[in-house]
Amino acid sequence: MNSALKRTTVELLTPRGRGAVASIRVCGDVSSIDKFFSAANQKSMQQQPIDAIRYGLWGATNSEDLVCVRTDDSTVEIHCHGGAAAIERIMKDLISSGVEQLQRERTFEKSSAGQVDSSEISFTEEFQLCLQQVTTQKAAHEVLRQSSLFPKSLKEAQTTDDPLLRRSAVESMLRWAEFGQHLTQPWKVVLCGPPNVGKSSLINSLVGFSRSVVFDQPGTTRDVVTVQTALKGWPIEFSDTAGLRQTDEEIESAGIAKARATIEAADLLLMIVDAQNGVVEFEKQFAAKNQRSLIVFNKIDLASNDFSEAGQICVSATTEQGIQELATEIVSQLIPAVPPKTQAYPVTPRQVSLLENLLKEAPE
Repeated sequence: MNSALKRTTVELLTPRGRGAVASIRVCGDVSSIDKFFSAANQKSMQQQPIDAIRYGLWGATNSEDLVCVRTDDSTVEIHCHGGAAAIERIMKDLISSGVEQLQRERTFEKSSAGQVDSSEISFTEEFQLCLQQVTTQKAAHEVLRQSSLFPKSLKEAQTTDDPLLRRSAVESMLRWAEFGQHLTQPWKVVLCGPPNVGKSSLINSLVGFSRSVVFDQPGTTRDVVTVQTALKGWPIEFSDTAGLRQTDEEIESAGIAKARATIEAADLLLMIVDAQNGVVEFEKQFAAKNQRSLIVFNKIDLASNDFSEAGQICVSATTEQGIQELATEIVSQLIPAVPPKTQAYPVTPRQVSLLENLLKEAPE
């Protein structure tokens, strides 16, 4: 029994593979990581408060930036860069100091493979899976904060004797549900408009490399092309659609049909207009039907008219004039506000469902 109490183990929580963040759990003697981890507040791990997020460095040379959370007296979770090198370094350091490695199949890994019902997943496992899915550090920090904040706030709402307080707490969490779920599923921005207005060139400028087919002939983009990037640290997926026009060509018509379906699922539409031609009635009507849309004048370097005085969004994919301003406007449209650091909110559909069911039980 004494040997079991002294046993210190390390376990990789997140599945191996592509991800912004990996999570490692150390159970037993939490001081075992002090040899490698230097917290920014200069305190040892035993001195850190329970559930407090602590930033710091791993290793004396070529240090890795990471986060540690002491979840109880004998458990620490380490959250590091999701790359294989960072994971292997931390695991190797701990094992070399006498920590025993555990290797076992976790419930959330079975869940991701469709082998177990989502209701069987604990919050800990659910948030570990979310951390595997995020693609930016900013999103990872939000998920990490919610991994302790959301379960605690949900329990408080479930156990309070005040029904009005319960309703208020649940509504407050649900208010940020869309934001929370986008941490693991990027915000979708769709570029649409007539053929040959520079949609492909513009998306290449926004993401920083060529992904679309660019050719000076209407109808070149015949399918929906998607690419993921980050703007201001938030995960964004751009979709470059086929030009919206009537055509008899079967392949291009199929691309236009896919474009319309993509537009329906968009969080933000960018109606791209050739600044040389100006806005036509079709484009005005299309933008009016879609509340979350922006009209963007491309090829401003070739236009004779001055659109800037009218407060229009004007860019040139060729010269990259106005690209940074457009990126800033996209973020402000998608994420006009972020939740306070003390605000709990759901990050998965299951968590949203739990809150909605709790709300149904609360009186009006």
